Amino acid sequence: MLRLWILPILGLIAVLGFTCGDSGDDQPQSVTTGTPAASPTPTSANKPSPAPSVGSGSATQTPPPNTSSLDDPDFGYSVHYPDVWQTRQVTGTKDIPDFESAVEFMDKQGTVRASVYVFANPDHQTLREWIAAHDSITAEATLEDEIIGGNPALVARVNFEGRPSPLAYFELGAHVIGLKGLGNDDFNAVASGFRIRSE
Repeated sequence: MLRLWILPILGLIAVLGFTCGDSGDDQPQSVTTGTPAASPTPTSANKPSPAPSVGSGSATQTPPPNTSSLDDPDFGYSVHYPDVWQTRQVTGTKDIPDFESAVEFMDKQGTVRASVYVFANPDHQTLREWIAAHDSITAEATLEDEIIGGNPALVARVNFEGRPSPLAYFELGAHVIGLKGLGNDDFNAVASGFRIRSE
């Protein structure tokens, strides 16, 4: 099904992965780039390790078995993801208001399974205010207060089509981080190992 993005906010939702399961040409523009100095750094961990403390909020922890870890030193988050997934930096998002940085997690077929987006929040709006101003469709959804990786988040468990496709927003000072999964399993695969460095 071809989806049209008429408003920048619909572009935001599309980029965050609401259509990432489609195989058509209506995918958001993403480019795999070399690793610039400021890029998140993926690492691999394929052996058992001690379980991280739940709710620590620390961006530094040992990845569980069969996962890789991506650390973003600029925005202070880390995320563990299945080691069979690949990452790519997202570019070409000038139509998305306040876009700062993004990384997508893809399976071997190239389907985007999850994503992390970072947006500017220069006015230090609350999450609900920021979502209302930047993501009107999610603002109309049922938002649940949850703790993910020791950090408060607002989570929409279903997308605009009513399908399970969780999206969590985190407030981080002058930034908002969006964590998105194609489905519940994909979301849980990254949310279970998502941490924000304590400031």
